Amino acid sequence: MGMKIEEVREQLGIVSGLYNTFEELSKKLVTIQMRPAVLQSYLTDSLGLRVKTGEKELGTLAKKMLEEVTGLFEKGRGNDMVGVKGTAWAAFNAVAEFADYRRARGGDDANRTKSLLWGNGANMKQRAWDNALVLAK
Repeated sequence: MGMKIEEVREQLGIVSGLYNTFEELSKKLVTIQMRPAVLQSYLTDSLGLRVKTGEKELGTLAKKMLEEVTGLFEKGRGNDMVGVKGTAWAAFNAVAEFADYRRARGGDDANRTKSLLWGNGANMKQRAWDNALVLAK
């Protein structure tokens, strides 16, 4: 029926190991200052923005999205704190805040939750995390 104590310890060890890895990488990300060109590239890729075929620049909606997330990088939740401001952690945080709080505005709660956990919101945050890990290496 229930898990044996050894199984629980093993499972908690896995969770603890993942948390320790997350903590180490997060600490590394706050040491990386984002130059404007790197930030632009990071955000564009993390948001999944592409220049349309035959166009020379991002479309109007993509530019607005990039502008909003750049604003979150500068003044998003916790991103203006000393030690966080201007870092790769702030860039990741900006994308996560956009996905969780800005992009998920419309629709009902169930659809927003699905997006955040398994859909576009989750994919966006995973791309942002993967891109942040590249910066950390």
